Formats: sequence, structure tokens, C-alpha cells
Amino acid sequence: MTTVDISVRPAAEGDAARLAEVHVAAWRATYRGVMTDEYLDGLGRAASAWRRNIREPRDGTVHLVVQRGS
Repeated sequence: MTTVDISVRPAAEGDAARLAEVHVAAWRATYRGVMTDEYLDGLGRAASAWRRNIREPRDGTVHLVVQRGS
């Protein structure tokens, strides 16, 4: 059995760019064929929106990051 070192921590503004990449990739993978290719291909990385969401989360929202290794 292999043990994986993971931790969960609150998201920081420095995580915004990577969170945006993952978010856009998930939308493209999930909605391809459902939404137009033009719309999905036009999605920006939206890092600024993620920074804002991390800085000023909606009531009851907690943004967490799972980190593997140190």
C-alpha cells in the first residue's frame, strides 16, 4: 500500500491562477457538446474572479485547496 502525503488548507490569493485553470478545464470537459465550442473556447482563466472570491467569499463559503506533498 502506498501512502500519499496530502493536506487541506484555506485557499490563498496566490492559488487563484491555478484554481481558474482547473475551473475552466472542468467546464470545457463537462460541457463540450452541450454548450457551443465558441463559448467554451472563449472562457478566460478568470484568475481575477478567483482572487476576489478568495478575498471576499460569499456568506457560508469556504474555499479550500488540497495539496499533495510539501
